[in-house]
Amino acid sequence: MDASLALQYAIIAIAVVVSAWVVLKKQFPGPVRKARIRGYWDRAIGGEDFHVAESHESDTGKRHYDVRFNPLRDRSGQHVGAFVIVYDVTGRINEQARLVEAEERVRQAQKIESLGQLTGGVAHDFNNLLMVISGGLEVMEGLAPARREKVIAGMRQAVEKGAG
Repeated sequence: MDASLALQYAIIAIAVVVSAWVVLKKQFPGPVRKARIRGYWDRAIGGEDFHVAESHESDTGKRHYDVRFNPLRDRSGQHVGAFVIVYDVTGRINEQARLVEAEERVRQAQKIESLGQLTGGVAHDFNNLLMVISGGLEVMEGLAPARREKVIAGMRQAVEKGAG
């Protein structure tokens, strides 16, 4: 490669790096983030191809970004710099959060429905038990003592079956 073409690639690479650095610096202020972004650029300029997820608070709320760092190569494939592509994925992240909330509401509704079915079944069984006792008391009013003992035994059996 001739020197002028290499210089053109170098100028393009520097322009891309500087413009991306300005965008990222504006989007991600603060010394800790600046150091992290600088580390990303060091990796990218070193030839590493990677992506990271970044989030930050803005005037309009929390924003989420997928930041992809790529090595910049000349026509011969020689590494001459790096470039970055930043995707704003806030909408997708917010939709995923809303989906998780909706799924949680469905799970809660299913739990409440199951609890309702369970308590309805218990109430039904208890009502059946009360009906046996009530019917037995009505029958016992006019019975002879021997027959009364058989009715009481049947009622006890129903109570034990209902309790077990």
